[in-house]
Amino acid sequence: MTGLDLTSERAVRCGRFVVLPARKLVLNGDTPLRLGARAVDILLALISRPGQLVSKAELIATAWPESVVCEANLRVQVSSLRKALGSRENDQTIVESVPRQGYRISLPVVAVEGRVTPRAFRSIPTVEIHFADYCFRPAQRQLTSAGRHIRLGERANIILRALIESAGTVVSKNELLARAWPDMAVDECNLRFQITTLRKFFGETAAAGADRIIVNASGRGYCFAAPIEIKESHTTVSMRALNHDSRVLEEQIGA
Repeated sequence: MTGLDLTSERAVRCGRFVVLPARKLVLNGDTPLRLGARAVDILLALISRPGQLVSKAELIATAWPESVVCEANLRVQVSSLRKALGSRENDQTIVESVPRQGYRISLPVVAVEGRVTPRAFRSIPTVEIHFADYCFRPAQRQLTSAGRHIRLGERANIILRALIESAGTVVSKNELLARAWPDMAVDECNLRFQITTLRKFFGETAAAGADRIIVNASGRGYCFAAPIEIKESHTTVSMRALNHDSRVLEEQIGA
């Protein structure tokens, strides 16, 4: 097979796993695997060309399109893929390394006829955090304001949550980088991009000054300045919302 269309709603079978590209979900039986956004992107790139070499440069460009990262980050994500998928199936290496070049998926990959529906809903406790005119639901990566629902990207959600957890105090840039990009070496510009994107949703400009929700602490980090109110609720959240990747969602921030 020389190229597989992963843009449709159709599921794809790769060995014993079923991949739902549009939802960025990987199923083992009826159970979704807990894979991060980068790992799923890498898997999709590999299964789009089953049995063929995909270069390290291509995989890095796919998983980190707006970041400058070192090759070690790719190795971390491939390692997490192998941990989730297992190292071998039917005496075949699932994700095969090609020394100094890249990786290939060695299992057969075929399109699945019909619709695949996992156990789509799960009831989980969640917390609503209210500030200014906004409601933030971290478990769903959702911000709501005036009836508008915004799904946060994984990094933006982590950063906003970290700032709210320490509301009123400065959170260092190093701490935010470590939380949003664990086991990765990324430039500080990636953090600034996520902060800027959050501020755009809040309607903040450079002239906002002291009225900003997220305030700069020059040379140190950022501080969440708005008063907050925390409410507990119990919400049914779809697996789509639980998935680690935000790009499948209707509207997003900082994916």
